Amino acid sequence: MGKVDMDGESIKALMVDSDAKGAKERSMYEQACKRYEEGLEAIKKGILTKGGTKKRDTVNKRLGKLDKQYGAIRLSYNVTFTYEGTGKNEVATSMTWECREDKAAQRRKFHGKYVLLTSLDESKELNIWKFYNVIRTVEETFHVLKTDLDIRPVYHKSDNGIKPHLNLAILAYWVVSVTKYRLKLKKHENVRWDEIMRIASTQVVVTAKVETVDGLVISIRQSTEAESKLSAIYDLLYINPKPLGKRKSMLHPNQTSKNPDIGNQGVT
Repeated sequence: MGKVDMDGESIKALMVDSDAKGAKERSMYEQACKRYEEGLEAIKKGILTKGGTKKRDTVNKRLGKLDKQYGAIRLSYNVTFTYEGTGKNEVATSMTWECREDKAAQRRKFHGKYVLLTSLDESKELNIWKFYNVIRTVEETFHVLKTDLDIRPVYHKSDNGIKPHLNLAILAYWVVSVTKYRLKLKKHENVRWDEIMRIASTQVVVTAKVETVDGLVISIRQSTEAESKLSAIYDLLYINPKPLGKRKSMLHPNQTSKNPDIGNQGVT
């Protein structure tokens, strides 16, 4: 941890080295290099193919477009062309490139590293890291409320309408947050709420109705079998894979149902 001056104010800077972030950035960098080289191969193929793109200006435009698409990746490569002819008739006859290992090594050196800046008068690095994670938790809360729970914007015009809406949102956030936290502790492969909901939607409640000869309606309701991914989530959360047990009801001809059953309903 050190100090830097920004706009005349002394700011503390903490360097963080994350293994997970480093692995992710290395993978992204290698993938970008691969795609950049594929783009170079496409330009070279146009030069060597009869009827392909060979004119100097056009080839340079293709390379410029590729460089713009992959940004700083181009700094890790040296690209060389050989030309013939003059003026408008100048064409590229060959193309070579090589990776600049010094530049690539410099990029890899900073993978997984980032700097935290703070104006807090705190000397312990661990405390700054804890404060940073608190801020991340707050940001994650707003993200869940706005995205996963879809509570923006609030269309109610009165306080009496807004209060219960926000109260339900807080209760729903508690369910979302606890579910994601427990799955994360169990190192579940995916804890995105939209993905959890997609997997959960594969299980439904089915109602089967049978009418006897004397007009008696017998209804049987039960949930379908949970698929493997959903069953794994249930196991991690210690939830019964059949949240709705088998239920049987009978309706006599002279009775009316105030709440008619729906054929298929999602489990909530």
